[in-house]
Amino acid sequence: MEKKKYQIIKNSREKESLVDNWFSYCQNKQIPFIVVFTKKKYADIEFDYITLKPKYNYLFKKYSDKIEKDIEEMFWKYREDKIYNNDVFWSELIILHKIPIDNAYLLAEEIYDYINNFKFKFNNYDK
Repeated sequence: MEKKKYQIIKNSREKESLVDNWFSYCQNKQIPFIVVFTKKKYADIEFDYITLKPKYNYLFKKYSDKIEKDIEEMFWKYREDKIYNNDVFWSELIILHKIPIDNAYLLAEEIYDYINNFKFKFNNYDK
């Protein structure tokens, strides 16, 4: 059975509990926190690596410029329109807006693999 890489949440009343449960799951499994919020035609993706060990958070902060550039390139690959409308929000929690739903699933998987590969590269790193 393949490991679950992200959580899909439709606009629902259970959104908060689903996000909380997924966050706990990610922490326990030491995987990146990635959620796809679906709407009618588009989806938003939220992700964070706070669920990983502190040594990885340090690395992600250290290499944040490269990571942001790479993730933005992935984002634009999956967007239908190429008009920038503040649809990428960077903070501790990264939010990507208005991605066609089918593309959002592909992008979420690509982000997961990217973060995991990055983590794997530095697996022997000790702060």
